[in-house]
Amino acid sequence: SIFNLLENEPLSVVMETSKPYYLAEGEAGPDCGTLSGVSRVRPLGNAWAGPFFMAGINELVVRRSVSLQPKVYPKDLLYHERQVTGRGAKGLFSAVALSLGTMV
Repeated sequence: SIFNLLENEPLSVVMETSKPYYLAEGEAGPDCGTLSGVSRVRPLGNAWAGPFFMAGINELVVRRSVSLQPKVYPKDLLYHERQVTGRGAKGLFSAVALSLGTMV
């Protein structure tokens, strides 16, 4: 668990786990971690989106899968998870709140 990691490992090891390509083999890809930020989703009528709360884990697993199967996935694959929060001011406010919540 994260608590076990924090209690038993040096800070340098804990900091390594926060890198977007920590689980992947080989060199890092073209994208980087995106656990914060607000964006618009055009296919959904310009709805607002913020970071999905499980993105930090899920993105690591996907990048690991990509690194282990280079013939299946393109080398320049970009993968990020977002959560749509809605349109208008309410959607924007919710996306900003999600973004700030993932920074903590």
